[in-house]
Amino acid sequence: MTEYQLPEPKMVKQYPTGLIKSFYTADQMQQAYQAGREAAMIPLIDRLVVLHIYRKEHETDTALALKDLIDYEVQIALDPQVSSDAQALIDRGREAMRQECVEVCETPGIRCCGNHYEEFGVMK
Repeated sequence: MTEYQLPEPKMVKQYPTGLIKSFYTADQMQQAYQAGREAAMIPLIDRLVVLHIYRKEHETDTALALKDLIDYEVQIALDPQVSSDAQALIDRGREAMRQECVEVCETPGIRCCGNHYEEFGVMK
């Protein structure tokens, strides 16, 4: 990746102390900003293309591109077929629900719903 170089300043002022101050025009600063933004977008767009989630809107909307990439990565992280941590989270939630159902059903005076037997594969 090439680095953007600012052009020569349009105005240069030399102070009596010998200090030289350069002044860039608004157009020069806008060009530098745009070049830096485009350079930062290259790896983001590349990642979207590799993941097959690239759309034309990503070229002009940086926030959308970043949001779509984050959403994709979160989906992958939470997919139990991909992540053992996600599967463990699902299993912990299922076990907690089963335990709560068992506790409620074992409370005197409450009729057992039987859900913890059927839905969670617990033997009667």
